[in-house]
Amino acid sequence: MCIRDRYDVLIDGERGFLAAGSHGLLLVDLTDPADPHILQQYDPPGKVRRLLVWNDLVYLAESREGLGVVDVSEPARPMRVASAGTSSETFALARDGELLATAEGTGGVRLFDLHRPKNPREIARISSAEGGRDVAFAGGRLLVAAQRRGLLVYDLTEPRSPELLAEVPPLRQAHSVTSFGKLALVSNGVAGDVRGQHLMVSIDDPATVLRTCHYHTSRNDWPVNTYSATSPDATKLAYVSDQLGNGDIYIAITGRPSAPRKLTHKRNKNGAIVLSWEAPDEAREIGGYRVYKSGASGRGFTALNRDPVRDTIY
Repeated sequence: MCIRDRYDVLIDGERGFLAAGSHGLLLVDLTDPADPHILQQYDPPGKVRRLLVWNDLVYLAESREGLGVVDVSEPARPMRVASAGTSSETFALARDGELLATAEGTGGVRLFDLHRPKNPREIARISSAEGGRDVAFAGGRLLVAAQRRGLLVYDLTEPRSPELLAEVPPLRQAHSVTSFGKLALVSNGVAGDVRGQHLMVSIDDPATVLRTCHYHTSRNDWPVNTYSATSPDATKLAYVSDQLGNGDIYIAITGRPSAPRKLTHKRNKNGAIVLSWEAPDEAREIGGYRVYKSGASGRGFTALNRDPVRDTIY
């Protein structure tokens, strides 16, 4: 099957899910990653733009049809269990525990209670987030990429009454936002200050903007081409771009792994020096450590170990 519309993809174990626009939702069997095959195609009422999976439920951003919930406990027979219509258009969605947010363009942002996962209940509508094209949660806050208004940051201490904490208008025309730790990645701009760029923003201090890379992310005037994803510790950034004529995947190096902390040394009973340290806060990408020695500070280093040390002691 040739699927032209590919808006979003998610892998959950041996299951794959593809938001295929007007082609609906595709369920893919990944038991053999070298030979994936489509298990079922589900045709919802609207165009599927984005999706997220929670256990055996798939939540769909269905464009002009709003939010849809599909039970995929039986992959061969996906079943719609809930809907929440919209008066505008649903572009994206995000979940944090039992709280779900949908970005609805001119309709702003809506928050849903997922205490009953099969029956989302709307608890708040953020009309001040008009223009919202993407949403992300980060440490009790909601981030909204709101096009002309830039990046909006809301406090969710009281989810029923979100409070606007910051508005970063310099990031106007932002179409995508992704959070990781205390940083947010803002990208997909097709005009203005984020045109063709990926920018890092401190969630604690949204006015602090760091340019990650400035590539021509798209030749065309639509944002779906360039939705980005970061590696677990945000040292790498992957995005799709048609800058060379086709929709290719590009990877940019955005930073180095964080350094180990609290390095100490002592002699054991045999007189050998034993080093120990703590892993950094962001250590999900660290596969091991290399240890070096030097007779002078800052130069002349010699490697002590051939294979990376898996533990935090040497």
